[in-house]
Amino acid sequence: AKWVRVGANGTRPLVSWDLDLSERGPLVLPGTYTARLALGDSVQSAALEVRRDPHTAASDSDLVAQSRLGLTIRAEQDSVARMINRLEWVRIQLENLAGQLRGDSALAGDSVAKRLASRADTLDRRATDVEGALFDVHLTGAREDAFRHPMRLWGRLAALQSDVSENSADFAPTSQQTAVNDLLHQRLVEAANRFAELMDKAVPTFAAELR
Repeated sequence: AKWVRVGANGTRPLVSWDLDLSERGPLVLPGTYTARLALGDSVQSAALEVRRDPHTAASDSDLVAQSRLGLTIRAEQDSVARMINRLEWVRIQLENLAGQLRGDSALAGDSVAKRLASRADTLDRRATDVEGALFDVHLTGAREDAFRHPMRLWGRLAALQSDVSENSADFAPTSQQTAVNDLLHQRLVEAANRFAELMDKAVPTFAAELR
């Protein structure tokens, strides 16, 4: 939405269907870890033991399976976020370029400038379409937005991560959770192919035309 404010650093937050959904991610497995604290040139480290809940009935293999699926989902979320970030950078450059081509009085009657501005608009719409498969571009931060449009890949992965890692007991993932992740992974592959088609072909073609 054009009226959504951009932050002081020039970015805007990715809003999920619920504002506090999936903020923590998967838990680490029980074991001994090394905690490192760096302050300037000074680095200190200490051993840190993570113990399993003594009340849990889960086996070690259950915890490993739960952690493995949680880490898989997190990697998928990271992949989606990286694509969204790149698309946002491309879109703001296209928007700025189109505005410059249309706002420069010296180019007012230049047919090439008009054609390039139109091409930038078309490419921006295509980028928005690719981005719209990754997350709901209509979400503005109001919780009611979630009832107007279906969740997209980011929101669905976040909801699954919440189920598997954050709001579940210490048990292996259910067959349904695994099946849902398999389906979402396939959708991620399809979205990544569309993203690559745009970034590796359409954007370079437009850049060459600008040159």
